[in-house]
Amino acid sequence: MARFYGTPPPQSNEPFINPDGTLSTYGLRYLNAVRDWIDYPLWDDLRSSASTINPPGAASDPDRESSTGALLFAASGTELVYIAQKMSHGWVPGSSLYPHVHWTKTSSAVGDVSWRLRYDIAQGGGIFNGAWTTLSEVTETVAGTPDNDTDWEHLITTFGELDMTGYEDTSTMLLFELARIGGAVGDTYGADARLLEFDIHAQGRTRGTRHQFDAL
Repeated sequence: MARFYGTPPPQSNEPFINPDGTLSTYGLRYLNAVRDWIDYPLWDDLRSSASTINPPGAASDPDRESSTGALLFAASGTELVYIAQKMSHGWVPGSSLYPHVHWTKTSSAVGDVSWRLRYDIAQGGGIFNGAWTTLSEVTETVAGTPDNDTDWEHLITTFGELDMTGYEDTSTMLLFELARIGGAVGDTYGADARLLEFDIHAQGRTRGTRHQFDAL
């Protein structure tokens, strides 16, 4: 059954169609409620599984866990990966994004992990800044996944809101630098942090767009 986000039409014995073939008042109210439901922005994920992220090959890249394909970010210093994402065709242009990481500890030791996310953005035909902007550096996990200092416990850390005001087409590309800042004052966990996935919550109204390239 459809879930209505507007005012749902009341139950009625009134016909949907008038004798002259036009929609009845009830029919119009019903269709408007359906339209509100269809047009309501829903959340979706832009996903980058750790097993598909290729470390840069630099001295600062994390190890790959041979048994899972996950990435292991060490506690001894800053380790990082680079990720590129294009906005989906269903994204509501200009609406905010909420990047976050899914990860686990590799032991049951006490301590926090400091994750940092930096970014650069350009629309189709636009120009990247060519320099990173820091969104946030975070040690807390979300309320729904409290860190109980347990090996393999699925934890989520969010970097907060990424304001996309001014970016109005679905060809928009985002470049990310995701890092664990091992050795930082707030990073007190002494073992590897296991990255499972980096993904972004984005709002969309449809399953896609009519045109392949909005801006081109």
